[in-house]
Amino acid sequence: MTDDTTAGAEDVAEALREGRPIREHGPYLVLIADERLEFTKRHIAVATPTGDEILEAAGVLDSASHQVLQLLVTGDAEGLRPSETTDLH
Repeated sequence: MTDDTTAGAEDVAEALREGRPIREHGPYLVLIADERLEFTKRHIAVATPTGDEILEAAGVLDSASHQVLQLLVTGDAEGLRPSETTDLH
């Protein structure tokens, strides 16, 4: 899930910029920021990943010491619990 290649993956940020819906099946290419808010493109296999799956895609080994914040289309940031899912659509 942490492969940075883009072949065949649906780029979620690109779809949002273009104002089009993302496709129904993965893999999906998402932007994940680190603690310095430096963004890296990472693969997520499913459209409804859990907080833990997002941390795994980010390469985080110790999920207990990290928090997932999702940026909503409204511009608000919201916390995502480890077992909670988010919908990329």
